[in-house]
Amino acid sequence: LQVREGGQWRRVGKEEGFPDGSAHALLQTHGPTGDLLWAGTSAGLGVLERGRWTFHLPPHWPQEDAVASLRAAPGSEVPPTLWLGCRFGGVWQYQRGIWTPFPIEEGRRGARCSDLTITRGTDGRTWVWAAFLTRGLGRLEAGRTGARWRIWSANNLPGLPDTSFGTVLPDSQGHLYLGTINGLFKVALRETPEGPEPQVLRAYGQADGLPSEALTNRGMFLDPQGRIWIGTASGLAVLDPALDAQDPAPPSPILDQLEFPSGTRPAIQGLRIGHREKRFAVEFLLPLYHRREEALFRTQLEGFESQPGTWRPEASREFTGLPAGRYRLL
Repeated sequence: LQVREGGQWRRVGKEEGFPDGSAHALLQTHGPTGDLLWAGTSAGLGVLERGRWTFHLPPHWPQEDAVASLRAAPGSEVPPTLWLGCRFGGVWQYQRGIWTPFPIEEGRRGARCSDLTITRGTDGRTWVWAAFLTRGLGRLEAGRTGARWRIWSANNLPGLPDTSFGTVLPDSQGHLYLGTINGLFKVALRETPEGPEPQVLRAYGQADGLPSEALTNRGMFLDPQGRIWIGTASGLAVLDPALDAQDPAPPSPILDQLEFPSGTRPAIQGLRIGHREKRFAVEFLLPLYHRREEALFRTQLEGFESQPGTWRPEASREFTGLPAGRYRLL
């Protein structure tokens, strides 16, 4: 942990009660004697009060574990109720010195939790969201006796990647953003009687301006203007959700040329092809400059096919041995 004083950085050490090891998360709250600074570290949960650090550990804390994420329950009392995401120990609640574990599976200590966030539904219920590195996105109702995790991953939520989840962050418009090693994902929360249900709205990658699709764990920040700052393996990016419009409908493809073994010809209406030219390919263009690599095409040769074919990424279509006739490519 470093602190900046007098225009310089200095390391916080044992003389102030801070042990050796890494600091992964910081959180400021209010206490009975003023502001409190909490730190999630490899030595457990630390709190700075009256210039001195003290540390608290969950039961049976393994030496290799660390508090990776810290969140305070909204509207909680003083001192606040804290939620902790641990590198190996799953999710814990810390309330007035009492530790309560919330494992994904009963009887198991926990899962690898990289990040946490807390939202409140329109019905007043509070929800804890967790980014589990190897499990996916988790949701838990805070304050309900016997609450259990519900987990979403690529197996049960279309649009999520089959990869590790490193960050979960709410924006000012009621969405969640998931940071992964395969890009950024925007998730809507649909209210249901059982709780908010996530729905993937879109994915962001290098085609959208990200320096890299490998996002750093817990590397996103929501600023007072509602913009999301995103840390990646190749630099920093910023997204303003207020300016993030849905992609417009793509333009229609344009027939470009026909490729024969003997050479090329322009694709013009009424083109005649001789009976000796049994094999040729039709190439087409898509006047699209944003996310062009994600475009898919399907075609139908009217007069030969009764319905369009499957969607494919190739911007061409090959034909061999067509019988004599009049055709139109759609």
